[in-house]
Amino acid sequence: MGALATTPPLALTASQRALVDAFEVALPPPLGREEALATIAALVPWFLDLQRRGSDAWRARRAELVRLSRAPQRTRRYLTKSTQTGCDFTDVGGIDIELCHVAGFDPRFRLRAEAFAPQARASNSNELPSGSRA
Repeated sequence: MGALATTPPLALTASQRALVDAFEVALPPPLGREEALATIAALVPWFLDLQRRGSDAWRARRAELVRLSRAPQRTRRYLTKSTQTGCDFTDVGGIDIELCHVAGFDPRFRLRAEAFAPQARASNSNELPSGSRA
């Protein structure tokens, strides 16, 4: 077998790097083996029911996803889109994200405000002049 091709590292501009560096992520603590297996077992019926299009279980799970979601509008968009897709794990950012609500896995993302203080913005060569619109 030949060696796998590698992709060169992504080169970011200073402003892109500043944006990436401004992200903060808080992940829930990792589960132990037994708790992880129990969580996966609890998610299996959800996954299967979401594959049973048109059934009472399918409708009930969809309604429950919206109820549990911290982002119900996004969940509704996912549910609309999922009627035309396989509703499986090939749609990254779809069912995997929605089942996080069921499992109680709620990572938090935010941008540090201090990263965008006036002195930091003034050094950004891509900043629009005051009053301009993108």
